[in-house]
Amino acid sequence: MENKQKTVPYEIPAAFRFEPFFERETLWKEEPSEDSISAILLNDPFYFDMRFEAGILDKEKPWERPEVYVPIVFEKFNRVSDGLKHLLKRKKMINDKDKIIQAISFFLLGLYWINKQHVNSLNREDLGFKKLTLKPVNCEERLLFILQNPARYHSFIQLQQLGEEISKLFYKQAAIANLKKH
Repeated sequence: MENKQKTVPYEIPAAFRFEPFFERETLWKEEPSEDSISAILLNDPFYFDMRFEAGILDKEKPWERPEVYVPIVFEKFNRVSDGLKHLLKRKKMINDKDKIIQAISFFLLGLYWINKQHVNSLNREDLGFKKLTLKPVNCEERLLFILQNPARYHSFIQLQQLGEEISKLFYKQAAIANLKKH
């Protein structure tokens, strides 16, 4: 028999309450019922980062082991992106705002976690790109464009390109690290 504890939603840290992510919400969803990182991220992409910022992370910090966790984030990003591609075949706008925000969230997780850092803010003016060493060219400007127009066709194309670029950076870095070991 499963022992499910009743949990209450947690307050979303102020640094995360920014458009288009948490515009009106002030509380997290309840504690995830599953322990798999894949299920947790699908339900709430910034779960680990927000709990860390709030000082209540009682699980592993995924950004400390990017070789294990970043491929999971990329898989989630690609799955959501593929679903959005399907929608765009018929239109020039994406009507499913939640899915595009989820894709942007996975991109941000990948970007920070490959740099062994957590996302500490979703404020457009304070994304902290200067401290990230691995990032696509003109990443900040491109991401700001996407955040200003998340449902547009060109934003989605730009997000896909950023996702591909960050994936290449990650796997290139992993290959270099592997060569140095041998």
